[in-house]
This record gives sequence, C-alpha cells and structure tokens, in this order.
Amino acid sequence: MVTNDEIKHLFKKIKKEYVIDQSDKSINIITDEIELKDETLGGQIAYYRKLKGMKQEELAEKINVCRDIIISYERNKEYRQINQRTMNNYKKIFKVLEIEDKVKLQGYEKFILTGQAENIKKLCERTGITRKQIANIVNMPYNTIIQWSYGRINMSKNKYEKLEEGLSKLGYKLIN
Repeated sequence: MVTNDEIKHLFKKIKKEYVIDQSDKSINIITDEIELKDETLGGQIAYYRKLKGMKQEELAEKINVCRDIIISYERNKEYRQINQRTMNNYKKIFKVLEIEDKVKLQGYEKFILTGQAENIKKLCERTGITRKQIANIVNMPYNTIIQWSYGRINMSKNKYEKLEEGLSKLGYKLIN
C-alpha cells in the first residue's frame, strides 16, 4: 500500500511541474490532505481514483458505465445482490486503477468477488457442513444452493448474513 508520505511527495511534485488554470472553477485540485479514511470497498475505490487524479466521469468512461454507477459504488449504496455485471464492473475498476493487489475486500464483497462457488466448496471441506445443511441454515431450496455452488447465481447479501450468523452459532466462520 502507498504511504501517506509517498502521496504527499507525489502531489508536491505534481504541483511544481504543472500550472493549473485557476479560472476554471470546475477543476478539483487534490491537496496534500488525501488519505484513506473509509476502508469500505467504495471508500477504497474513491481513494485510489483520486490518487490517480481521475474524475468519476473518466473512470466511468473507461469501464463503459455512467457516472451514477461510480457514485453508487463509491458511496457503498446498499445493494441486495452483487450480480455478474457488478462483479465485472468492480474487476474493471480494480484493473483501471491498478489496485487488484491493493484493495481490501471484506464480508459479502469478499465472499462474492473472490469466487462464491470456490468459497462454498472450501466452507464445506473445512467444516464438513453439507450443501443441504447450508440450505437449512439460510432457509432456501437445495437447488438454489447448488446454483450458488456452481456460480450460476450469486447469493444475496441478506442470505450471506444469514449463513454467516448460522455458521457462527455452530462455531464456524464463513470466510477464513
């Protein structure tokens, strides 16, 4: 991860090398005060985008979405389920911002974006819990669990939380 001192040095260097037209009021000048304060996925995306000196519109254009999508990701807009399109968008953002190895995923986002199917398989191997038991914990049909296990559909955030809670009662963690 880039340190705050490295960031400050970079911006001081940029300020010395470039003259910014102050008459353009729409220019957002990034100051020495930039730091990662919000460690959520959205906070990290906003941080690294600003670190690159990129506007939301530019990032949106690079991944072929509208600016509102970037805004909703950066604000951690509550969503019920990360679908395939959203997963692909996050991966494109990570690539454009060159943060594939820097972003810290947590909870539901980590479970889905690191591979839900593989995570379910590891869970079953690690704990001995069967897919039928998972179906009972989350109160879903067994067929749905099979779909999750093959990555055909993603589990909702609500079901992730229910599974996490159910496993916790049994003394297990959903993600190691």
